[in-house]
Amino acid sequence: MLRCLLTTKIGLGQASNVGKEVLTRAGFVHVHPANKTCWSSRLAAKTTPGSRLLSSSHGTHEKPVTVLQRLLSDENVRLDSPELETAHDIKSLYLSVKSREHLNKLSAEDLTALIRLFGSLSVFSELPNPPSVLNDHENGSFSYHPLTSHLAQRSASGPRAHWAFVLTIAKDKQSRGIALSKSDSFWLMRAALEDLKRLSSQTPRDDKHIMQCMSRALNYYLHIQSVQDWTVHKIYFEGLLAHGGAKAPDEVIYRLGNILRWNRGLHWRLHDIVWRVLALHRNAVSSKKKTHFLHALRDKVSKVRDVLPMLDGDNQGLGGSSSEEAFDVLAVRNYFVHIIFSPKPGFHPALRYLKEVYPWVLFETRAALRAFNDGTYATSEEENDAAWNNLVLLSLSFRAEQKGRSMETLGWEPGQSIDGVHSQGQVLGWTVICALAALLSEINVQKRALKGNPLSSSDGFQDMVRTLWILWRKEEAWRAGAVPRGMALVCSTAASFMVLASASNDARLASSLVRHVTDSVMYPAMFEEEVLDRRMLIPFAVHLAAMNAAADRSEPPRDTWERILAVLRSAQLIPDGTSKWASIIARGVLQKFIRSDSTFAYGLYASAAECGMSLDEKTILALGIGLASDGHLELAFLCLKDDRLSKISAQSLLDVLLSNVLHHRHHYIDRDLARAFADVLTHTTIRPTNSLALERVLRACIRARHINEVFDIIQAVNKSEPSILRSRFLAHFVSTLVSHRRYRLLSRMVTGAWRRSPSRYSSAVLQHPRLQYIKQLLAYSKDTNNRLVTSSLPFSIYQWPLLRNHIPFHPRLAHQNKKIVSLKLSTSLRSQRDLDEKSLESAILMLVKVGRITAALKLLDRLSPTISTKVGNIILSASLLPRRSRRHRRQVRHASMRLSQLVQKRGFVPDRVTLNLVMKALLRWESITPSKTLRVLFDKIVENGYPGPMMSSVSSTFSREQATSTPIPPSPVKNSYSLFGTDASSAHGTLPVDLGAFQSDVSFNRHTRPLYKMFVQAFKARGDRESAHRVIGVLRELQARATYEQEKRELSRRAGRMKARNRDKRKESGDESRGDPSVESG
Repeated sequence: MLRCLLTTKIGLGQASNVGKEVLTRAGFVHVHPANKTCWSSRLAAKTTPGSRLLSSSHGTHEKPVTVLQRLLSDENVRLDSPELETAHDIKSLYLSVKSREHLNKLSAEDLTALIRLFGSLSVFSELPNPPSVLNDHENGSFSYHPLTSHLAQRSASGPRAHWAFVLTIAKDKQSRGIALSKSDSFWLMRAALEDLKRLSSQTPRDDKHIMQCMSRALNYYLHIQSVQDWTVHKIYFEGLLAHGGAKAPDEVIYRLGNILRWNRGLHWRLHDIVWRVLALHRNAVSSKKKTHFLHALRDKVSKVRDVLPMLDGDNQGLGGSSSEEAFDVLAVRNYFVHIIFSPKPGFHPALRYLKEVYPWVLFETRAALRAFNDGTYATSEEENDAAWNNLVLLSLSFRAEQKGRSMETLGWEPGQSIDGVHSQGQVLGWTVICALAALLSEINVQKRALKGNPLSSSDGFQDMVRTLWILWRKEEAWRAGAVPRGMALVCSTAASFMVLASASNDARLASSLVRHVTDSVMYPAMFEEEVLDRRMLIPFAVHLAAMNAAADRSEPPRDTWERILAVLRSAQLIPDGTSKWASIIARGVLQKFIRSDSTFAYGLYASAAECGMSLDEKTILALGIGLASDGHLELAFLCLKDDRLSKISAQSLLDVLLSNVLHHRHHYIDRDLARAFADVLTHTTIRPTNSLALERVLRACIRARHINEVFDIIQAVNKSEPSILRSRFLAHFVSTLVSHRRYRLLSRMVTGAWRRSPSRYSSAVLQHPRLQYIKQLLAYSKDTNNRLVTSSLPFSIYQWPLLRNHIPFHPRLAHQNKKIVSLKLSTSLRSQRDLDEKSLESAILMLVKVGRITAALKLLDRLSPTISTKVGNIILSASLLPRRSRRHRRQVRHASMRLSQLVQKRGFVPDRVTLNLVMKALLRWESITPSKTLRVLFDKIVENGYPGPMMSSVSSTFSREQATSTPIPPSPVKNSYSLFGTDASSAHGTLPVDLGAFQSDVSFNRHTRPLYKMFVQAFKARGDRESAHRVIGVLRELQARATYEQEKRELSRRAGRMKARNRDKRKESGDESRGDPSVESG
């Protein structure tokens, strides 16, 4: 087996034969003279990549060893555009050198570079998203080879593993008597760990080979374990813990103890390995290795100095609170870790603000690790077990913080760490701090993941927090002669208890904490000369205010602020008449609630000005982002209009809003949100930096039929920054206006584009195919206005493109009277013997609109005696034109007679549009169709197949007591629920048309919406507004369903197009792979 280095016997002759075979096919070596002609012609006809490598710039061939040395040279590696070839070609070069027995010409550095290069390529193949440019923090010989990213991009089949080839190079290097370097050992260790990963995933497990792989990895690791690079240790430890089995934690803890002894500390990137072993494998570590690790920690902690030296800047004045300085138990816990693992405890700049708690933290750390013998335990084994459990307790909060794992899944409950605490009085402070940190980390993780606190609502949480509070208050009594606690420690623990009291809604603990503030914080600061500087006072007051605000969130926000200020003044944390401190605390309170309850934070923000508190730009920006992330977009838009936001902050908040609009409202954007969006862009100068996101939101608004809002946004954006919107989107919006017949908006766009200098906006509008006639009209006449353009738009869009072959062109044609245009049309069509269907429909429509029904019928008699359904409906609509001599009974009779004539003489086939026209004439006749009859007619129409209300809508219409919670189905379904509950057999419900004769489906846009709007107008004309509102409710429900179905169809079409593209790509890639086979060696 090739992977078992130095154990597999591969003869040099075999390798030579393999290399000759590969190089012969590539054209690197000559063949037997008998085949010289054949091979010469083949080489002349085709040049392989390998032969190009061997060709120099002077036309002569270079030796493979020369080419390989040039590729691996430092000069080539340092170039911005180095000389490159594929990994397959470099392999072939190496095999060629080996087959020619020229390995002695390659230096040890060249072989090390090869091992590093192909090891880097192998690791690169396992990355989910390989970077295009290597810019990692790993430097030196253990980092990726500089050519890795270039070679990975040149590979046709993508990155792949080359561990077998790495082992081959290492064997060849040792066969020459060259010792492996530390870089070689590092990559060979990774090869062994890769074998361990492969074998551990096989079933059944081969324990023998797994132990061999672990032994190989250990041998290579021992060769490089003394290096100062943390990457080596982290990769080895993570590989063992992931695939090494039950003995891996033992080995990891032992090696970590050695690193502690050698380096007098542990790199911060290795801390996660320690927490992982302690939290997940605490019982898998043997007593011997556990003792070894604890002795290393004790030796280190015992040598830490008892008093910190004074450094430059310690006595400087404190200008304000830093955002990185946190006064809570998490900071104290981090100080524990700093004392244990840092090579220079107490000297880290980020923890110098907690130098006051250094003596107490050092004493607790030594007590927890049993760095001194106080006679508490009889045997050393009990002492080691107690110290190990203290470390396990410390690890719980880090595991929940870094990996998001709850303490229940780690197999450890916080309550277990409190049991037996009375017999361990000397580490009571350590236990309380670590337990509090674990609870806080768990709550923070659950807030980020679930926007709630499931842990705080669990049984026993309040009892657990109260028990920790009692133990902390009695901490000095448990241990006589302990190091006194400083003011920073008192404030940090009290602030953390306030957070837990707010999370558990414990009013009793909250009142106890308020008394504790006065007795243990403010009284010593005023009368006992305790130091209480501003850095610890501000976060302490913020936690106290947040705890009081969370006690009752149902009251008005102004009352909440007054209650907060009253509590702070009673605790003497805010002097009377000082608004600056109140504003600082108000900002901190909002920052706290933004993460947990953004709507409550917005209520406090809206009422802060009434209480005399001012908020800064950073707080308002964080509130807007929090509201947008939680889906409260309307409130976030209100924050965006705050004048205190700078232009850069407002732009960043607007970008966040656009992305969250697409995330939370990707199916449907309501009108209120569209209006808020339009109000921001039209009344402010804020513009987004991401134009594509803006276009996607505008397209969503167009799909929701918010045309006016989109038009206002486009006008405002193009007025200030014309280059934001693309011409493609503007052309799409023009097409939308045309299809929706929004001629007034379209005329404003056309005239605005015509008067403006050339830009994306003007070109997209004026170059639209449907507006070419308008462009000619504007070019002919300079004195145009919106009224003239609006009057010419319908003609130019719908009639002129179809009738331009039959009417002589004149720029003023669209501005003339419609009757004059119809006369010209009749005159022009007299000479036409044939007319296409679309042109005929447009001509009939123009004649009918001006009332020339006889001319339209004569035109049909001459060109098309048998008419289509659409033309017949146009002729029938002429009977409904407003005339003083044809109303009510006469109009219904005229429409019925014309309908009968069209059916009998012209082959007209009625459809549902015909039904709408007949119903329109019937609904105008108020004396024969009173309100009661209209209700019966509506229910009869719903009963015969038209979409009606769902059961929830019907019940809520009749009475609130019968209302149900049945959701609206995503697609419209036929139902028999009547809106008005009338009797189906009533004599009033006789329909003029048999609905069962229509075979076509009911369209919402063409059939349902026009008919139901007629009923709404008829009910309002008869004074029955209740029935009109019921029908309007049904229309809104059906509109929502239709919009949902339209978007669903669009998503399905998009998915189908994506699937087709992927299928075509797979076919193309399959054809290319069949046409270009590659041979990989090694």
